[in-house]
Amino acid sequence: MRDGSDPEEARLRELLRRSDGPSLVRPLAWSRPRRYGRALVSVAVVSLLVVTAVVAGTALERRSREVAATPQPSSDASVVVPTGSPQVASGEAVLLVNLGGGGIGLRTEADETPFFRVDNRTQYAISSTRLAYWKTGVDDALPHELHIYDVSTRRDRTVLTLTDERAGTAGFMAWSVDGQGLAIATHTKESAYEGRLGPAVPSNSSWRLIDLTTGSSRVIGSISGAWLIPLSWDRSSGIATATEKGRDGPSASVRRFYEFSSSRCRDRSSRCRSWSTQARKLP
Repeated sequence: MRDGSDPEEARLRELLRRSDGPSLVRPLAWSRPRRYGRALVSVAVVSLLVVTAVVAGTALERRSREVAATPQPSSDASVVVPTGSPQVASGEAVLLVNLGGGGIGLRTEADETPFFRVDNRTQYAISSTRLAYWKTGVDDALPHELHIYDVSTRRDRTVLTLTDERAGTAGFMAWSVDGQGLAIATHTKESAYEGRLGPAVPSNSSWRLIDLTTGSSRVIGSISGAWLIPLSWDRSSGIATATEKGRDGPSASVRRFYEFSSSRCRDRSSRCRSWSTQARKLP
């Protein structure tokens, strides 16, 4: 006990030193698991980092593909618009809607409220971004004004004003092939269009061509006892076609078709018959 230690503790130390069995304090046996544990932890950390990087890279690649595939508004002026639908400046299609039988309106697909209205019953025709229509007084009263509204510029202009003839609900019209002219029909002012077999047919219906580039207008023919309906006008060939409504019915099962050709009357003589008539039996 010279070193002040406990005799029992000294005895246990001696027994441990002399023991031939496995040592309880073998450094190698206890330190090896600790090294393996650290190695496993290191591998797990590295694996986690690799997986995280792969997942992040995949997510970024998928996001890049989604951004690339997202449709962007086109600024190309050649964007094609469905036939019969005017187009606004942004390229969004415009719908022409019936205002409950009391007129027509133009609206976008996104907004149900019309941004342009015609508050009277009218015949109309569409060419690309332009709408041709008739503006009338209350209950189809005169004067009747032929207007063209351009959706792309939101500009409305008057092309023709009628004070002695009627159009409006019977102002049938057709755009020229090149979009630079209108073929229209006008009727005597005592007429009132009430449908195909309405009794108040006009005593005279005029067939008129309007050149929108010059503003000139000329009557190329007329019929009586029916409503004239222009069908087409090819300004390059000088040929226009039309038909009629109101003469066909139970007592007359034929409909007349008309063709105008400017080449037949090069001298523009008043005695020259510049248009022909064909009668076709209705099915």
